[in-house]
Amino acid sequence: STMRKVIGAKHFSALRTALLEAGFQGVTGEPDLFCWYPDGSKWFFAEAKHKDKLLDSQLNWFGVCHKTLGDAADIRVYTLIPEDKLADEHRP
Repeated sequence: STMRKVIGAKHFSALRTALLEAGFQGVTGEPDLFCWYPDGSKWFFAEAKHKDKLLDSQLNWFGVCHKTLGDAADIRVYTLIPEDKLADEHRP
């Protein structure tokens, strides 16, 4: 898989094992996106929120990821704001 190639087989297997041992099944708690730089030098998970809040399952997944991968784990949470709600100075 792409994620295995980008983060490395060791990290991928460790995260997968830790999530299974923590009782996660399927995609429960997983962030919305796995993102990486084209050269593979950096990667991160991204979670997008609008009006909803992070779920306990997401917070638990993030915790398992951080505990397993340590400093290699980069999880970013983005708050989405509809374009018509942006102040003029924040418009593209």
